[in-house]
Order: sequence, then C-alpha cells, then structure tokens
Amino acid sequence: MSFFHCLEELNLSANSFSSHSTLVDPNALFKAISTIPMLKKLNLSRNKFDEFHHAELPPNNLAIPLNEQVFPYLEELYFAFNQVSNEEKLFYAVS
Repeated sequence: MSFFHCLEELNLSANSFSSHSTLVDPNALFKAISTIPMLKKLNLSRNKFDEFHHAELPPNNLAIPLNEQVFPYLEELYFAFNQVSNEEKLFYAVS
C-alpha cells in the first residue's frame, strides 16, 4: 500500500473485517494501511473490530522521526459501529 503516495482518504467501512478473522489477519491489515504515507482520513466503521490493532506497529510511534512514524498525517479516524468494549483499546490511534 506504500505505493499509494497521493492517497489521503481510505474508506474500508462495512467490509465485515473482524478482530477474530481467520481470512484477513487484522494486525497485518492495520500494518498495511499504516504504510500509506499521506493518509489523512481512515474510515473503518461498521466492521467487527474490537480494538485498533497495533501489535505490528511501533510501540513508541510518536518518539521516532516523522518519516519513520506510522499514520504520521492521520487527522480523522472513523471507528463507529465496531465492537470496541473499552475506549482504551483505541488509545494507540489517538496518541
């Protein structure tokens, strides 16, 4: 996905992506999305995620240089109508 140099908005809503999928690994999906360099708006609403999957993303994202960060320009994340039981599961995305 890193080849999408100019992509600023990505809508993956209502695709039945799931945190417990055996078909699409959610950690791999989030890692792939994170390689889109200029992404500003990401819509993951209306799926079946129970968290923002960051297992394969750097744990210290804000402490590393901007050109090495994931989601460096992300301004808007739509995560409504998923299965998040605790908002702490989204903290990686808002830090």
